[in-house]
Amino acid sequence: MNYGTADITENFDITCEIYNENAEVVYFETFTHTGTISPTETEEVIFADLWIPTEIGTYYITMITCLSDDANTNNNGFSVESEIVIHYGTSDPDAFGYQWIDSTVEGGPVYDWIEISETGTSSIMYEVPTFYGDDNFSEPIDFGFDFPFYGIDRTYCYIDTNGELLLAESTWYDNYPAPGWDNDGNLFNYVYPIPGYTQMPALIALYWDDLDVDEGIGDIYFQTFGEAPNRYFVIEWHNVRYHYGTGGEPNLCFEVILHENGEIIFQYQNVANGQVSSIPHDYGASSTIAIQNDTADIGLCYLREIVQNGQYIGVEPYGNLLSNELAIRFYQGEDLQSPFYLYNEEKGNTFDNAPDVSVTIMDVSGIISDQLFFNIGDGWESITHSSIEENIYHYQFPEFPNGSTVNYYFEATDNSEAQNSGTFPQNAPYQYFTFKILPTEGVEVLLAHPGTSPGYQDYNGVEFPKYVMALDNSGVDYDIYNFAEYESYSFPNSYKAIFTYANSGDDDSLAVAMMEYLDLGTETNPKNVFMASDSWANDQHGTPNSNPSGKFFSAYIRSGYIPQTNPPFFGGSDGIGGPDIWDYSAGSIIGMNGSPIGQPNVELITYSLSPDVIYNRSCPSWYADEVTNPDISSWGAFLFEDGPHDGNAYSQGNGCGIWLDNEIYKSFYTSFDISNFTNDDDINMLITDALDWFDIDGSGTDYPITSPIISTLGQNYPNPFNPTTKILFSTTNSTENTELSIYNIKGQKVITLVNEKLETGNHSVTWNGTDNSGKKVTSGIYFYKMKSGRYTATKKMILMK
Repeated sequence: MNYGTADITENFDITCEIYNENAEVVYFETFTHTGTISPTETEEVIFADLWIPTEIGTYYITMITCLSDDANTNNNGFSVESEIVIHYGTSDPDAFGYQWIDSTVEGGPVYDWIEISETGTSSIMYEVPTFYGDDNFSEPIDFGFDFPFYGIDRTYCYIDTNGELLLAESTWYDNYPAPGWDNDGNLFNYVYPIPGYTQMPALIALYWDDLDVDEGIGDIYFQTFGEAPNRYFVIEWHNVRYHYGTGGEPNLCFEVILHENGEIIFQYQNVANGQVSSIPHDYGASSTIAIQNDTADIGLCYLREIVQNGQYIGVEPYGNLLSNELAIRFYQGEDLQSPFYLYNEEKGNTFDNAPDVSVTIMDVSGIISDQLFFNIGDGWESITHSSIEENIYHYQFPEFPNGSTVNYYFEATDNSEAQNSGTFPQNAPYQYFTFKILPTEGVEVLLAHPGTSPGYQDYNGVEFPKYVMALDNSGVDYDIYNFAEYESYSFPNSYKAIFTYANSGDDDSLAVAMMEYLDLGTETNPKNVFMASDSWANDQHGTPNSNPSGKFFSAYIRSGYIPQTNPPFFGGSDGIGGPDIWDYSAGSIIGMNGSPIGQPNVELITYSLSPDVIYNRSCPSWYADEVTNPDISSWGAFLFEDGPHDGNAYSQGNGCGIWLDNEIYKSFYTSFDISNFTNDDDINMLITDALDWFDIDGSGTDYPITSPIISTLGQNYPNPFNPTTKILFSTTNSTENTELSIYNIKGQKVITLVNEKLETGNHSVTWNGTDNSGKKVTSGIYFYKMKSGRYTATKKMILMK
């Protein structure tokens, strides 16, 4: 500070004032100076009182010198602005018990750099002939020992040039010399939060950013040290740079140390190289530093880049920006967590009287005991595992009689000093899983569907609720079976009719089971099938005669497919919109004379994506010796009518529904999904007409008990989301209460969105990312659960900020 042109005598005051964003003074202190200072001298002033901020935010600091004989008072003060942020030096444990602590806090790791650039092996050149230093995963590299990570012993890893490594197989890595092996790295650290990014299983990210390694300047080295049981594996990113930006030097250096006991140490020798870009990079300002398990639902994040709508926002938490000579230790603390469960295969309704079920049980300390409890109405009984594969526990149920509803849950105890135990579901036995042994006595109808959860064909649960609605309204008793859960199966002879659908025409297991079922029919006891699919016909085109799905379509359903050509062969997908409209189109179909389903010249309104053009036929000659009554032909049921082409469907007048009475069975097939019909009354009519034609009485009792694990809950959209997301769901019984609630990853309820009786049909609700008090929740993984009568379903969503 320049005090003027004359010497300054003793006894002048310097005041310091600090105020916050609300202009409130949070600190005021006066310092009295004694002695003389010349105009060219500087002096450090230390105030007696120490100010420690208690809240984060922006603060303004003003310094003023009070001089009685100063010739120039314009330069006697100055103001600066400073932002106070929180640095987190430790973390809470994740659901598996991992924690982190850094070298800035007491008890943290001591920075102790291990230099291996002269002694280590290049991971970039490991088992490949050429150096590629941009977006490149290494070939699998062995540690030389077992390294435990999230309950699984790992023996190798894939090292990415972008500052992270994977300890499990992924969709990113391409092995040499497959195409893409040199460009398979993952630079998208900002796409999803960690945990939550399922494409990066068993992730260790110590400086995950878009990084380059220049040949002859930098490299990535690895080396194993020590003797059992104290071995450790070091990976050093040596003299690397950011991909974007100019200037600076390629001298970023950081390393990870994987200890045989499971501890992980991150060390940062240099985290700033001076490159200039449109967004900041130095000190980890565009990086992610985190770990997560194989299924991406457990993990810890130290620092994370935030990008929204393609725009860089910053990092979270801002106070955890990196610094040189920083060390971070990831470790498994005292085991205070109960065992963690991952459901490998939720058991749905089954035709197997002695089924099995499996679950993954993991714990830091290992498992010393486990049980599966089941109840079929006579009280809870228990069994222990029949076998274990790594962390997967298999249980073999005893034999149950047909019609049994089996409730079950899991319980396990870990090997810690506290011997923590826990159940799955968490609130068992008040909450449990359920399935049913089929067939139910006296039930003549089966709804066979291809699954309503992620990974299944009807993953959004669009079709399933429509069938449930229509069958419920008809009054028939029916069983439900998710055929997609099983590699092979057979439909019992006790069923008189099967209603089924599939969004893919290459499901050979379904085709084989359907053909075997229809062959069980006789003239006195015919079988019946109702099938709807907008892709089955198209998928059969060009398949060999040995293909089961093609045989079922052409020899049993007795339908043909018209490929997309010019008129007069309209055909193909999409029969409503035509080949140039690859989107949903509004239109209609019209009933034909003689069809047992639908009414002649009555239109059904549709909104569809790709219904195929089909035609009726007798059995092809090459299958004639393999089927019953091959000369009996199918008949048309519906034709395309209205659409977007001057009010007409592209394939107007061509077939989209057929029926067949083969004396030993009856079949109906339409190339429209049931959900394509916009009026629920039309859907009810189709199912009711089919039941009448199949000679099934619709005056049955209440809807039978079926597995609540079969979800009528759709996936939220968008997902990930910020700030709002919509949840679609359906209810089938207006007399029973429906509850839809959001839970955090610890299983704590965040908010209840729905808790009332709802009319039968489709519903939606929007969540704005707040809890029951209206407070915004933090970013991360959340679960939403619906319970409606006997149905329960849970799905995962990701909130990004």
